[in-house]
Amino acid sequence: MGGSSSNGSSGEARYFADCTDLVTLECGSTAATSTVTYLPEEQEAGEDYYTGDRSRISGYVGIQKVHDSDGSGTAELSVTDYRFRLSGALSHYVEDQGGGGRTTLTLPSVMAGFRLTGRGNTQLYIDAGVSVAISRGAPAMDTSITAPTIGAQVVQYVSPELALLADARAMWFEDDVTAVAGKVGIKLNWAQLSMRVLDFNVGPTLWGPELGLAF
Repeated sequence: MGGSSSNGSSGEARYFADCTDLVTLECGSTAATSTVTYLPEEQEAGEDYYTGDRSRISGYVGIQKVHDSDGSGTAELSVTDYRFRLSGALSHYVEDQGGGGRTTLTLPSVMAGFRLTGRGNTQLYIDAGVSVAISRGAPAMDTSITAPTIGAQVVQYVSPELALLADARAMWFEDDVTAVAGKVGIKLNWAQLSMRVLDFNVGPTLWGPELGLAF
C-alpha cells in the first residue's frame, strides 16, 4: 500500500500498527487514516529516539550529603551536536571546622567529548579536558592546582522518562596529586538520584548521595 510522499510535505496517509518502514509505510494491515508530516532529515535522527534534536543544551544542578563531612553542590552544562559534546562542571565542597573555620574545595572542569555509540537507547561518551582544584581554609595552606582530565559517561534509557547513568573521571594534578571521580544514578523525568564520589590520593574520600534536577 502507498502513503504520502517523504519529501517533507504533509498529507493524508494510512497509519499502520505493524510498520517497519515509516517513510514508505509499506507494511501489513491498516489501522486508521491520519494527517502526518514526513521530514527525511528527521528519519535518520528518528532512530535515535531519546537524543531528540541533533543540537541541544542540557544541564544539571544537585546537592550532596558528604560522608563524615558537610556537603557539596554541583552544576553542569553541556552542548551536544549529535556526535560531539562540549561540557563544563563545577563542584563545591564545604566542611565546617572547629572554632568557626571552614574548609572549601572547588573543582571546575571543561571537557570536550565524542559519542562512541550510534543510534539507540544507549549513549556512550568519552571526553578529555582540564580540571582545577581550588582549596581554601585548609590547615596547611590555600592551594590551586591544575590537571589534565579524561572521562567517560554512559546513559541507558529504559523509557523516554527513565534512564540509568554512570560516569567516571581521572585527573592528574601537579605535585604528584591524582584524583578519580564518578557517580552512578537513576533519572526519572527531571529528577535525578545519584551516588557521587571524589577520591584524591591525599586526604579522605568524599562520597555520598546526591539529589538533583536534570534539564
